[in-house]
Amino acid sequence: SDRDKYRGENEIENGGANSSTGALDFYYATCRESGPVPLTEDKDALKAHVQAMTANGGTAGHLGVAWGWYLLSPNWQSVWPEVSKPWDYDEVNVTKAVILMTDGDFNVNHPTASKNSFRQAMDLCDAMKAEPANVQVYTVGFQVPSYVQKTSDGRTIMEYCATSPSFAFDASNGEELKDVYREIAQSISDLRIKN
Repeated sequence: SDRDKYRGENEIENGGANSSTGALDFYYATCRESGPVPLTEDKDALKAHVQAMTANGGTAGHLGVAWGWYLLSPNWQSVWPEVSKPWDYDEVNVTKAVILMTDGDFNVNHPTASKNSFRQAMDLCDAMKAEPANVQVYTVGFQVPSYVQKTSDGRTIMEYCATSPSFAFDASNGEELKDVYREIAQSISDLRIKN
């Protein structure tokens, strides 16, 4: 089925990383079966997908960032069902925006010879925000622990990935989270009117 193409349960070759390069020495990494829902206006399907998710004590944040971009990138149109294909970057009256929500603790990764999941996520965020994509990146840190990893200059991945400081949010409980999403919805609406 089409869903099998992007469901996330694929083996990924490790790309030559080994103990001599400072990365883990294993041949395959297996991802959990919890890929994204293709772009849809079906609110019930989205809610059902979220309700079916389970926590397992790990966050592969770089994969979440990647899926967010792949859902919006015209380069990935062949992966998605016809009704969910993303528009081109230069489509008139289209604002591409992604909301990345995490506890910020990227503690599950597939290291390569040169980068861990934190650095992979930063590279993806840089590419998403750059020309020609110009994706508006909102970030939501939900119950971010005080020990969360920092980038080399001390900022959290949430602050780094956001399009601007006003696009980075924190929430410590459900009510704050609702307020954050209302503010993001208003910001996206304002962007559409402005553009």
